[in-house]
Amino acid sequence: MTMRTIVLKIYKPSMKKKQILDEALQNYTMAYQYLLDAAQPEIEKIKSDYVDKNGKYSAKKVSKWIGSNFNLVLNEFDIEPFKDSLKIDFGATIAGYLNLVATGEVSEYPSSYISGEAFNNEYNKVMDLCINDDENPEKSLKRIDRLMSKNENLRPIFFCRYATNRNYSILYDELKDRYYIKMYLMNFHNENRKKFDENSATVLRYISKNRDVFKVHGKPEGFLILPVSFGKYQEKYLQLVSKNPEMIKTARLVKRKEEYFLSINMEIEAVETIKVNNYMGVTRGIENIINYTMVNNIDGTVIYGNEKPKENSIKLNKLHEIANRLIQLAKDNNCQVIMEKLVHKGDKLSYMDKNNKEYNPILGCFQYNRLYDILKYKLPAKGLPPPIRVSSLSIFHTCPRCASNTKGNRFSHNVFMCTNCGMSLSIEEIGSNNLSRKLIKYKNDLVKVKVEGTTEGIKYINSDLGIEFSSKNNYGDNDKLRNTINAVIKDFYINMDSEKRKKTFKKKFSFIKKLETNDDVLKVIKIV
Repeated sequence: MTMRTIVLKIYKPSMKKKQILDEALQNYTMAYQYLLDAAQPEIEKIKSDYVDKNGKYSAKKVSKWIGSNFNLVLNEFDIEPFKDSLKIDFGATIAGYLNLVATGEVSEYPSSYISGEAFNNEYNKVMDLCINDDENPEKSLKRIDRLMSKNENLRPIFFCRYATNRNYSILYDELKDRYYIKMYLMNFHNENRKKFDENSATVLRYISKNRDVFKVHGKPEGFLILPVSFGKYQEKYLQLVSKNPEMIKTARLVKRKEEYFLSINMEIEAVETIKVNNYMGVTRGIENIINYTMVNNIDGTVIYGNEKPKENSIKLNKLHEIANRLIQLAKDNNCQVIMEKLVHKGDKLSYMDKNNKEYNPILGCFQYNRLYDILKYKLPAKGLPPPIRVSSLSIFHTCPRCASNTKGNRFSHNVFMCTNCGMSLSIEEIGSNNLSRKLIKYKNDLVKVKVEGTTEGIKYINSDLGIEFSSKNNYGDNDKLRNTINAVIKDFYINMDSEKRKKTFKKKFSFIKKLETNDDVLKVIKIV
């Protein structure tokens, strides 16, 4: 089984219903932050009392820290409809935090909402660091952005179960072909509770095992029933869960830019995995929205195609259309999708000519990364692996024939011509062409071990693996090199937990995985 998530938009709620939604989100956020604040002084006790035998923390176990003594205080936040969900949400947050602390990957205690005097104090601290130059300005700006988000954004309400009589459920109007969400948001004393119209001609059926009809009980109710809007992707899954309602699991109510969404998790049968034997490089373009190149995974023989733009403005639905096209191509050709890692560094695709005319990619970095996010969940749904992101360094300046890498290879905004071998391609082609071969190049690259002559003989060095030893044999000592490397690999796995805390972990792990591709590690070694 695998998890899928669909997002449904609450369709045009009235001002009164917005008020109820906002009040519920505010109450939930304040109660959640209260639990975080209460737990912080006792975090060491929680750390020791709620760990399992494997040294891990779970939401279920950590949530037991919230004893009955908290009930009266939590009731003051008017969160009775989702008290159980709140406890699990809190437990998941603290469990995640403690698991990260154990690996050395995080030290900052979690928080969700900061307001009033606490916000002012935190803001002044950050500004003091920035003004006194005690901290990198870029890091300070990120801290300010994070702080502002915690002052403005409300914690999404977590619904821990799907049920017709509590938490949340989905209803369907067969006559109008319309879906609705029913959410319990108000406690017993809430003045906004109201009776539902007994004379309504609308017949709503629960998406549930028995397909029960929603019935009016003639008393004020603590839930809202709201229509939702969605796209074809969401509709496909709604139709699927209508036949198999047991697939519907947890959900979250989220507010973004004055609009409300329900993010629903569902458990579905995993699709058959497709074995990939080709690569597809996907890059941005100046004339094309995106470019792709497909190559086989042996020698990089090319199957080529481009996605042509119909318009310069990119909307979310257009990205989904492009993603669907790429997925079909990847599926038809058994391709592993490879994309640019546009996080800290750009791909230098933008170009300024001699007349100072600037040419920029149609897709910005944000939109390209959004395309990656879409492919990340859509590709596995089709049985394909998620996209792999690799460095975009020099992909628009490197010749795929002779590997010459120089900015002089780019003659204009749309022409690439190698100054070494004369190969000519369009810029639209060159980037995806190079990107598609990145994994082939990586696979064929050998692990380099430096050799130096010393008075004691020959010294072998590879700082990434932590190898440095000398051999008195002036012709080299393959057996000692082989044994040393095998010992490094064995020691790495024995001390995996401590290795993960090091900044060099990913790089060292990649070298070790490469060394393990051959029975004899020396066949993967290049002496330099």
